[in-house]
Amino acid sequence: MKKYMFLIVFLGIILFIAACSSEELDDIPIIDPIQDERISINYSPYTGGLSPELNSSVSLRHMRQHLDILKPYAHTLRTFGVSGELTKLYRPAKNEYGFRIIAGCWFDRNYSRNQIIDELNTLIILVNDGYIDIAVVGSELLFRGDIDTEALIFYIEYVKDGIHDKSIPVTTSDTAMAWINNPELVEVCDIILVTIYPFFSEVSVENAATALAATYEEVLNIAGDKTVIISETGWPTAGSSEGAAVPSSENAARYFNDVNEWSRKEGVEVIFFSAFDEAWKREGRNNDIGMHWGHFYEDGTLKEAYKEVS
Repeated sequence: MKKYMFLIVFLGIILFIAACSSEELDDIPIIDPIQDERISINYSPYTGGLSPELNSSVSLRHMRQHLDILKPYAHTLRTFGVSGELTKLYRPAKNEYGFRIIAGCWFDRNYSRNQIIDELNTLIILVNDGYIDIAVVGSELLFRGDIDTEALIFYIEYVKDGIHDKSIPVTTSDTAMAWINNPELVEVCDIILVTIYPFFSEVSVENAATALAATYEEVLNIAGDKTVIISETGWPTAGSSEGAAVPSSENAARYFNDVNEWSRKEGVEVIFFSAFDEAWKREGRNNDIGMHWGHFYEDGTLKEAYKEVS
């Protein structure tokens, strides 16, 4: 008898936890990324000397500090990993802070097939737990030449098959040319996430928003009836120039304001890069701009260029 009573109590606890979790998710407001005055932003937690290249341990407390800073500023977080240190981010980010989550699982040419499947399985679990609004398989895999289109499509379909709620969009994120040159990829994805950086195309800040809009239109033309989201764009506040593209706080402010105004007028979601400066990043011809893409400094101070957003 005691054995059965224990089972009944145990099952009751499980059902109670499940009900509470369901209520938590039901209470989260639906976010309109165009109408909400806040922005969508790319987020990575590796600040304050932390680095994924060093397999740094990232505490949940550290990520909560970031979420506290970002909550008044952004309604949507796009991430670049779901496993390891990042797994613990998703439940509080969704259930406690109410962020809309566009989650990407990370892998590249150095990952074994088993490692890739592990990443995909973690993404599937987080989606099925209700913490993710859009599932993204990899980032710029075709642009970097890490895998071919056939393999990428296989992984996207693998994630689709594993997700219970078929209304959750599954896609990848890549450059405009990767989408334009691979119509079979467009066909298999539910929405299109495209990275557009006029800065790396050496476009002056005066012409950058126009260049972004033109590239967006090229992708829109091959997307059919699918939504196109600009998954990454931004302007560094310091570092070396790329042709006519000059990093500075003033130019970053102009680019942000031009693109933000265009996106709201045209009804296009733009996910700005990036939330925080991260010292471990190296990009540009002199490897000196990767650490300057943040809207916030590493210590959480909002840069002057972006104070109009808050």
